[in-house]
Amino acid sequence: MKKLGPTKKLGNFASFSRAKLAIPHYFCSNLRMTKLSLITTVALLSLLSLPLQAVENPHDFDMAKEKISDLISNANIIPAAIELQDKKYNIEYTMDEELSNHVIGMLKKLKPNYSAVVVVDNDTGNILTAIGYEKKHDRINYRLPFSSSHPAASLAKVVTSAVLLEQNDIDLETPMAFQGRSTTLKPRQLTDYVTYTKTRKGKKKVKVARRNKYQNFVQAFASSNNPIFGKAAMKNISGELLKDMADRMGFNQNIMEDLTLPASEFHLARSPMIIAQYASGYNNLNTISPIHAAIIPSIVVNDGYLKNPRIIKRIYTAEDELDLPEGNETQVLQNGVADDLKQMMEATITIGTGRRGFSAMNPALFEQLEIGGKSGTFSGGFPYGKREWFIAFAKPKDESQGKGISIAVMNINSKKKVRSSRMVREIVEYYFQDLQDGEPSPVKEEDDDGSDDETDA
Repeated sequence: MKKLGPTKKLGNFASFSRAKLAIPHYFCSNLRMTKLSLITTVALLSLLSLPLQAVENPHDFDMAKEKISDLISNANIIPAAIELQDKKYNIEYTMDEELSNHVIGMLKKLKPNYSAVVVVDNDTGNILTAIGYEKKHDRINYRLPFSSSHPAASLAKVVTSAVLLEQNDIDLETPMAFQGRSTTLKPRQLTDYVTYTKTRKGKKKVKVARRNKYQNFVQAFASSNNPIFGKAAMKNISGELLKDMADRMGFNQNIMEDLTLPASEFHLARSPMIIAQYASGYNNLNTISPIHAAIIPSIVVNDGYLKNPRIIKRIYTAEDELDLPEGNETQVLQNGVADDLKQMMEATITIGTGRRGFSAMNPALFEQLEIGGKSGTFSGGFPYGKREWFIAFAKPKDESQGKGISIAVMNINSKKKVRSSRMVREIVEYYFQDLQDGEPSPVKEEDDDGSDDETDA
């Protein structure tokens, strides 16, 4: 806390009790010397014998943190001010008002059933926008970006890739075999060669040998190949290694220092099949918040450093200001691992599940940025529905212009789907509009054939 003047201390009086009130010897002498009246003496002793209450510090940041967190979670508001100890404290946030208004306009135009959009400054960890939306009431839902009840889906493949690369089990060009659809995960897909029984109408059952198909690790990541990730994890890593990497990357902890954020959850896999499911993201038990989801690409673009996200810039009155915790950053990935992940995420934009979403991007702007992403799709969570994730980083190639932004978009849709990747692209174009000629390409609501999507069970 910034101290603007001398403060008074209670001294040792707070340790007194009503049963044993000890008056210091020098104080008794002063009473005799000054010949205080009996009434004054009795009144003073009565005052000292009262139980002294511990005075709560009106500048206690923890108290403010809990109050703001409670208002977001339970009252669905981001407060402009709060009351602490009968004093009104104003709150200044890190959010970019113009960007937030642009995102709100985009959500009200597209009207997904539910949506959450988070944008983070990669240089500082500051949250530039955190907006949720629900179609039923056509209203902004501020709690949604901070809630952690959403299946992480294939965002977990970033965690799995980090473990496999760090253990030197796999390199980017390693050819990997799979069978069947890349978007499913069945026990028979977790072997190198599959023989199964097929029934043909009007004919007897016959044995059919399904041949292996191959992708290298970059292609498997870009296309979000579940069987390849499931098999690679089963063969090379343990449940403990997978969970340890998830913990390092922010799961199972409050990653924010200025709010109490519900922790994203990544559980310990205790069997080979569960390892495959957790590694590929093919489950609805491991969950993540949109705030945390935006931090994942930020770790990659920051050379493996996790910068704890911040949303509060100042809490102040006209007289004083609360001390905020200093920004914290921790190296959670080796530089080489972060570089490989960056290359894999860039492939998602050029050849993978993000290709269609970014196909309409202004070519002049695309050439000036490094953009990488990861998609994820799975049903479950609260509110229940099919989550469609897209997380991304967008960084100017000119390093003098900083490290850019990281974005997480989560849509929960039922019928007509709005692609999260297209929304991310539109946000990138808006944010970096000074680098391009002409207006950003507006994202459109349209029917989708799902050809680039992952699918759940």
